[in-house]
Amino acid sequence: MKLAALALALGLAAPAFAGTTLSVDFEKTWDFGAEVGDTYAADGVNFTNVLGLSNDADFTYFSNAPSPLGVAYVQLDGIVNTAAYLNVGAGISNGLSFYYAGIDTASISAYSGLNGTGTLLGTLTLTATGSDFSAWQRA
Repeated sequence: MKLAALALALGLAAPAFAGTTLSVDFEKTWDFGAEVGDTYAADGVNFTNVLGLSNDADFTYFSNAPSPLGVAYVQLDGIVNTAAYLNVGAGISNGLSFYYAGIDTASISAYSGLNGTGTLLGTLTLTATGSDFSAWQRA
């Protein structure tokens, strides 16, 4: 089972329809296992197979995150959940930036369509940052 955590103050450079930067953060108290889904739909952003995560009082799940209250994480079991998606229906121009921590190497692919459809635009490999979720890197 692969587990990757993303601390997203997710900087989506200007969606195609707007001239400003869109920022998605996960700074809220998440119920354990809560799907992010349409939480940011008002901003034109939707997630598939992405969960929100908040620490308990002992910081059991993650530490040192750039967004200390909450992060998003992806848990792929290879059977039911084989991919996770960030969808921005209007598209993204000028780039995407986020922080991540992971115990395995993972890859992120960008497609022209929603949920991994359309033309593959590019792939980014994220290397493991350590044996726990305390070392974060910007991608």
